[in-house]
Amino acid sequence: MKQTVVWMLVGLIVTLLVTNARADIPSDFRPPSVPLIVMDPLTEVWISSDNLTDGRAASWYGARRSMAGLVSVDGDVYRFAGAADATMGTSGIPVAQQVGYATVTPTSSAYQFTAGGVLLTVQYTTPFLAAELDFMSRPVTYITLTAESTDGRSHTVHVYVDSSAEIAVNDVNEQVQWQRVPQASGLTALR
Repeated sequence: MKQTVVWMLVGLIVTLLVTNARADIPSDFRPPSVPLIVMDPLTEVWISSDNLTDGRAASWYGARRSMAGLVSVDGDVYRFAGAADATMGTSGIPVAQQVGYATVTPTSSAYQFTAGGVLLTVQYTTPFLAAELDFMSRPVTYITLTAESTDGRSHTVHVYVDSSAEIAVNDVNEQVQWQRVPQASGLTALR
């Protein structure tokens, strides 16, 4: 019981220190690596380049974790995530212009891009909230995408997000088996 109370107090103090320190973080703050997907020590993806499209995503210990993010604005396709990569099919696709650095909080990282008259916001959120154990126990990172017009016109926007099978293995030489599983909702999941 005493140990639990001590850990709760330590957690509260750390939370207060982090909350107060956040006000002092400059707007151009950029950590050495930005967490994108961080569910557990074996399932995590980080980007260490200034722009989400400049380098290859990797695990904290350096294993490759290829990914791709594409946005189609009025039929023109732009790359907003992942390096140009022939294996991911993203070579030769123009890059969406990243606006500033990533915004990093304890539970999410967000980027903004402009492309074809649209501001695209991409937010990776892993709900590690100590007060919400149901959320914390889910091995999932949510990717939220929003698009808004920057030129006052209406636009047709489609988004494609993908990651390679490298995220499921420790060594890129390991084989991965997958299948499509129809869901009751009408969606198809990959397992």
